[in-house]
Amino acid sequence: MTKIWIQFGILLVLSFVTKTVLKHETAIPRPYTYELQALHLVDSPANFYSLDSAAKETIVKQAGTYISPWRLRSWEGETNYSFPSGHTIFAAICVLFWGGFFIRRGNYLVAGGLVIWATGVGISRLWLGMHFPSDVMGSILSAAILYFFIPEWDEHAKKKK
Repeated sequence: MTKIWIQFGILLVLSFVTKTVLKHETAIPRPYTYELQALHLVDSPANFYSLDSAAKETIVKQAGTYISPWRLRSWEGETNYSFPSGHTIFAAICVLFWGGFFIRRGNYLVAGGLVIWATGVGISRLWLGMHFPSDVMGSILSAAILYFFIPEWDEHAKKKK
């Protein structure tokens, strides 16, 4: 069981590094920054990202008059770039890794529950205005690619000999 947790830990680290590098390299503004522009709180999404952290926080708080508290809480906590969705890449890693783990053991109900949960994560990121559909799909693709880089250890190999 230790090997399984090591594999999962490696995937988490790789997904965090991948997400961080891609966000920095692509520098795609979050969807809500376009809403801030439409509310005349910033001149452009690029203008928002040129602000320091305190100024970004102030701008987002000003949107509170027009934006639901649910969305605003997410906006306040995440003022970095959009692509890819870190929440979705984590959820996709969980589905691929743990979903496969449970399917191999015949526990389809738990695997199905993971898929439903992960779908909810992706949809919520869109609904909150945190990501574009391409961010969510890019996260799923990134998770799949990373998953294939991690070799599976056959935990039953010793028992077969």
